[in-house]
Amino acid sequence: MAFVKGQCANPLGRKKGTQNKVTRDVRALAQKLFDPAYWRLKKKQLSQGKCHPAIERTLLAYAYGEPKKTLKVEGEIGVKEKRSVLEQLPDDVVATLAARAALESETVN
Repeated sequence: MAFVKGQCANPLGRKKGTQNKVTRDVRALAQKLFDPAYWRLKKKQLSQGKCHPAIERTLLAYAYGEPKKTLKVEGEIGVKEKRSVLEQLPDDVVATLAARAALESETVN
């Protein structure tokens, strides 16, 4: 069969959004970590100042996926409101927005 431009080579292949076996297995294993005993231990470690939150963030992302990072702003806002909104955003989102703004200003000039 000849290649046809714009047509999928395997139309009966894996459906969009279907996870592969390794992803499913890793997610299932990570979810098993988060039982009540684990949370009791984490609460104790947090109260003693012995827990690093980045570890839990990574494990939770493996177990349940990354949280959506969206912010809906309606209407006109001034400089003061924009600053307030930016202060609420995670640092990586602010860095991405700054990089995009710099790229756009380079493109315009």
